[in-house]
Amino acid sequence: MWVPDNCSGVSFAGDLSKDGEKYHPQFFYTGLLTRFSGFGFDDLGGGRGGPDKRYVLCIVSGPEPQRTFFEKKLLSQLQQIPYDSVLLRGLPGNDKKLENGRCAVYNHTNSKHFAKLIAGAALIVCRPGYSTLMDLSVFGRKALLVPTPGQTEQEYLAGLFNERGWCYSVSQNRLDLKTDIKKAFSYEGIPRLPDNKNELSDAADHLLKQLV
Repeated sequence: MWVPDNCSGVSFAGDLSKDGEKYHPQFFYTGLLTRFSGFGFDDLGGGRGGPDKRYVLCIVSGPEPQRTFFEKKLLSQLQQIPYDSVLLRGLPGNDKKLENGRCAVYNHTNSKHFAKLIAGAALIVCRPGYSTLMDLSVFGRKALLVPTPGQTEQEYLAGLFNERGWCYSVSQNRLDLKTDIKKAFSYEGIPRLPDNKNELSDAADHLLKQLV
């Protein structure tokens, strides 16, 4: 069993990946896995993010109908904040940029442009899905986490990151960007973690030895 978490230091998933050896004899930590691993994005954006002239990036994802509820709530509230914003809808289709007041809206985009959007943002507003959090760890960004209602894994991770002082979290029905963004800026941000390609290679080598 491969588990995408750190084998030493701070566990990214907390109790979700704790003591796996007790439950599976072939338990192996791969380190964090992300689509941005090894892309070399140091030159795409700098700093931890803060309330400056950069934009707020909103990443909309998850199952319907909650995905649409989240998108509509964000679009209505983004017009009330003192920042430009970008909203990535995460829907298949063209990559054409649309304008909604001070908000630029994309249906979909490629990985490189997605990375540029994250690196250039002062703050990310998103669901705390584990794959999303691992992607953000490449950049070490500040984030406002809004769990999908009823998804206990996301609710746990949002609470864990909040407790650690990394990210502010709020439920979808209580989301108020005007106040929540200010709170989110006061948090440390998701730690920027090193590339884990070597740990993944070790896991692959271990699996090959077992098969042989």
